[in-house]
Amino acid sequence: MCLIIQANKPQVITNNMMNCAYLNNDDGFGLMFANKGKVHVQKIGKPKSFKAITKVWDSYKNLDTPIGLHFRFNTNGESNKAMSHPFQILNKEEHSRDVWVMHNGPQLPTPMIDNNKSDTHQFVKWILKPQLTNEPELLYNPDWQEMLADMIGSDKLLFLDSKTEEFTIINEDQGKTTDDMWLSNTYSLQPTGSYAMSRDYEYDMDTDKFKKKPDYHNTWCYEDDDWGYRADNQFHKDYNGQWSKNYAVNPNGNQALTTTNTGIRDISVDGTEIGEEDLYGMTKEEVYELVQDNPMGVSEWIHDLVYQNEGE
Repeated sequence: MCLIIQANKPQVITNNMMNCAYLNNDDGFGLMFANKGKVHVQKIGKPKSFKAITKVWDSYKNLDTPIGLHFRFNTNGESNKAMSHPFQILNKEEHSRDVWVMHNGPQLPTPMIDNNKSDTHQFVKWILKPQLTNEPELLYNPDWQEMLADMIGSDKLLFLDSKTEEFTIINEDQGKTTDDMWLSNTYSLQPTGSYAMSRDYEYDMDTDKFKKKPDYHNTWCYEDDDWGYRADNQFHKDYNGQWSKNYAVNPNGNQALTTTNTGIRDISVDGTEIGEEDLYGMTKEEVYELVQDNPMGVSEWIHDLVYQNEGE
């Protein structure tokens, strides 16, 4: 159901946090910030890999201004740049101010009229834009905010207004607030993928590190071409159908983060040992990026694969 991160400054958003967010929400990425009376926006469609996001982020991560990020999990519409968040509601030419919005939640209450468009796109078009066009200051009206919160239920909205250069959050208490950022949820930060994945390890926001879960009993995982609870508390099947211990499955095939008996390893680090199971589900582009990032590990794996029957 997507993830919104609104931070007081970009530097507090770490690569570990962003990578975890991407693993669960890889259908689009966008950011927005205000400067000199203008809202600046950058969006990309469905990224081929996490590296596509970091290439964008590198241009903004050192800014000295509050910023909003959105990682998209597609529930409606196409996965392209136009459907990535944020969405524009008002523009300076017509309304004397830019107003943009990001959404997190399963489904906004809106007529689904336009084909191949997301619920956020249609909520902006049919609900938000008509109201804010007539009276932009509604954005700061407590009664209007309360009405909007009641309308969207547990969903969250993040607005940014160029006139005030301020963020406005609807249903802020439904997310998580820290000293320097707000997140629309925290479950999207768990790095093993979507809600039904095997969670052999988890992301710790307080330390920005990964930690093993102490109890694997009744973990929801994918086995025998179906979802179900793991049969015991230590072992489950890997991609080859073999029973293995502490193996983390990634739903998107991007397995830059995998687990071993000794903990978390990052296979994008040059020299890190890889196996066939690490490559299952990867696209050609992701394999190419892995070769660039970890040439020694890939070379050793190919060498062992070629000479495994020759005693070398």
